[in-house]
Amino acid sequence: MIDNIPRNIQEQDGNALPSREAEVAKLANTPVSTLSEAEDVWKNLDPFGDDDSEIVNGQIVSPGNVKIGETSAQPAKERAWLKAISEANDANLPDTERGRRVQEVLDRALANGVPKEVIHQRLDELGIQWKPKTETGVAEAGETHLAKINRQIEEMKAGRLSQGDFQTSINKAKLAGVPVDQIRGVLEKAGIKITEALSPERITELKLIAAQKAKEYYQAEEEALFDAIASKTTEATQTNTPPDLKIERSRLTDEIGHRFAAHGIAKGSRSEQLDTLLRLLASGIDPSRTFHTADLFRSDENEIAFAVGAAGPYDTGSFIVLGEPKSIDQSTNNRDIAETGVAGVLVNREWYDAIPDLQRAYPNVRFIRADQMRDKLTEWVQSIDQK
Repeated sequence: MIDNIPRNIQEQDGNALPSREAEVAKLANTPVSTLSEAEDVWKNLDPFGDDDSEIVNGQIVSPGNVKIGETSAQPAKERAWLKAISEANDANLPDTERGRRVQEVLDRALANGVPKEVIHQRLDELGIQWKPKTETGVAEAGETHLAKINRQIEEMKAGRLSQGDFQTSINKAKLAGVPVDQIRGVLEKAGIKITEALSPERITELKLIAAQKAKEYYQAEEEALFDAIASKTTEATQTNTPPDLKIERSRLTDEIGHRFAAHGIAKGSRSEQLDTLLRLLASGIDPSRTFHTADLFRSDENEIAFAVGAAGPYDTGSFIVLGEPKSIDQSTNNRDIAETGVAGVLVNREWYDAIPDLQRAYPNVRFIRADQMRDKLTEWVQSIDQK
């Protein structure tokens, strides 16, 4: 009975384990029938080890791997590595760990002479897309995650997978280092809107950017005002600073202004105003608190304000939130933002850099720059009227 065949012949610490050739020499004259009885020995060989078995003096030293008619151990070696790849892929492990395990086996198979074409064929059979390591040494196992996301898109559409589980796969892909733009490309191709939550760190960064922008605009306009006073002319008041919400709102027409219920966010500091907006977008309007709305613009606001003390939304803050446009016949006139939810946000100039982040976090809401207010709202109203 054979009981001394090494289970793993990989090198350790740069030194080869005891010579396999010596082991093979001992077995050279052993009948195949005797070797075939040693099934417990062969099935226990480490599938991750390199099988250097070969035919010696016409005898098949590894009957469990080498097939009749084969004159080299290479096919058996390749089959052993392909089996190891399949087993690594089928392992009951978290996706990130399983992807790492598959990558390790692939690298070792290549290092032990298994042709790339043979490996790629097995990966295709397993539904895995794979690339070798990049020049930076970072394994591009992200393709495996993208392939899984692709499969799960159809499962989610068919109702066999929850959105929560699907989001978990996306989060795991991000943690594994898959570039966000690649994930976004896969989802957009499938017609899925992408939601990317704003991290606390990014929110802080956006607040700092807005504070710096506001300071720059204020200083530029203050200098222009002093120049105008000194030169006794209004020409010097022209600056390169973009117009703000207050100026752009005053340029709207009644036809557009009457179509939107609006609420201005101007209370507290600039930082607190962003926090208020994010709460509204994430949680909706608190029904237990008063939420004042008014038409976005009316040409008779001054007269109304003189009579009742206020008219129109606050436009001196960071944002103005909007409801869905009212229908042209005013049949939806009584539906306020609390009922329809926030459908649009007019963004003041110092927050323009935050718009891409806000749009990714809330893809179903329209975020409109103050200096594009008139054109974008006109397009929005026209799209509603044409339905």
